[in-house]
Amino acid sequence: MITRASPPLPRFQEKGFGVPEFFPHRALIIRKQYPDTLRLFEGRGMTPSELRACEFFQLNLYSDKLGGFPAELFTDPAINWHHQQLGEKGLIAAAGLCVQDGTLLVSVMQSDLCQQLFRSALKGECKTQVEKRFGAWHKFLFNAILDFANESGIVVVYSPTSAWILQATKKPVQPGLFQRIYDFPSEFYRARRVVRSRAEYWEVPVVANAHRVVRLVPAALAEPPPGKLICIFHDTEENLGGDGCAEESRRSLAAMLQIESARRVRTTYNVVGSLFACKKDEIRAAGPHCLAFHSYDHVLENERQLPRCREVDLQVRGYRTPQSQITPELTDYSLSYYNFEWLASGLHSLLRDCPGIDYERLPTGFERLAPNGCGLQNGIVKIPVLTDDHLIATGQMDYGEWSRRLLETARNSAILSFGLHDCYARFWIDSYAELLDALSGIGRFVTADELCDITFRRRG
Repeated sequence: MITRASPPLPRFQEKGFGVPEFFPHRALIIRKQYPDTLRLFEGRGMTPSELRACEFFQLNLYSDKLGGFPAELFTDPAINWHHQQLGEKGLIAAAGLCVQDGTLLVSVMQSDLCQQLFRSALKGECKTQVEKRFGAWHKFLFNAILDFANESGIVVVYSPTSAWILQATKKPVQPGLFQRIYDFPSEFYRARRVVRSRAEYWEVPVVANAHRVVRLVPAALAEPPPGKLICIFHDTEENLGGDGCAEESRRSLAAMLQIESARRVRTTYNVVGSLFACKKDEIRAAGPHCLAFHSYDHVLENERQLPRCREVDLQVRGYRTPQSQITPELTDYSLSYYNFEWLASGLHSLLRDCPGIDYERLPTGFERLAPNGCGLQNGIVKIPVLTDDHLIATGQMDYGEWSRRLLETARNSAILSFGLHDCYARFWIDSYAELLDALSGIGRFVTADELCDITFRRRG
């Protein structure tokens, strides 16, 4: 992970940037694929084998100059459509970057803040002020891209032309907006129009344009609050995963949400895709929980779970495997292609060599080895789930012993992730409030999306 900050305004004036358009900013560069990056490059003629050999980065542009704006402007999911804040305040814009053989290709440059504001009730209150303060976001974003290219020894940057973006965009768009964003490199830098594979780009040589680039300066990133982290996964599947009563599962879901709401506890609900439409509103109304997919139909033999989930919802970031089975479909490439950023599965189903997952011996617990972190592999955060209530439901362990070991493991682990099922809730729901109270005295509850963001920032 790289963090760099803008120098004072005079440095930008020297390079030809306008005074009114400047805003202080920070660039955060993380090793991950920006949403739709693989799909976009495949559409430009790159093969999956070529893409697997590339390095991918996401460049986020933040600003601390947020005075006068309501806080929800930067958290409203209708505006922040791609959910790429990564736990940092003030996200203004982002870009997807691909490094291949000493060249850097831009997949997309976007500003949810400026381009998605029309979706929110805040439009009338904030639109003019947002455009006035951050309307030149694309200029500072591209400057940060060239700064990163220079730091990384990149020879040339390829950025798509507006003509290519417009012809590749299926939905109706405003041509003027795309021309302003994507043709800016040809207006401000030495650039020429070229074709790579079947896509049209602006070819921007890095050295020849060094005199126009404002070099950013190293900056520190605010660390997440210290302390132990506790992530609860609720596999919401009614009776699809085994024996159980669907009506009982629905009552249990309502009880879980009520207990968590009373304690302001945020958890992660992994919902089977075929049930997503009838569950999401109830879960979202109960609190700021995280929604993830738990396959589409809970049938392991069905190898089209990821695309079918994406037909249901485009914004969900995470995927929890049924029965902790990593099926052939769940490759890192496929997860990224369908814009999933984290994968949660049983401890032993994840590769032991997954970077970032540390193991330490615990005297008692559910496994001889327990995770002390999450892994980051090929842009996908891997979250080990230590145990779940299947042990109780099948009689392998009574609730008292299960909860005792869970609490002891929480005390000995930096991160504890465990699972619960709506269809097994009758075995533990009467003690759930007491369990949450005990866990809250040990660590801080986080959702899987938050755990994902923390991992990107610590390990990316």
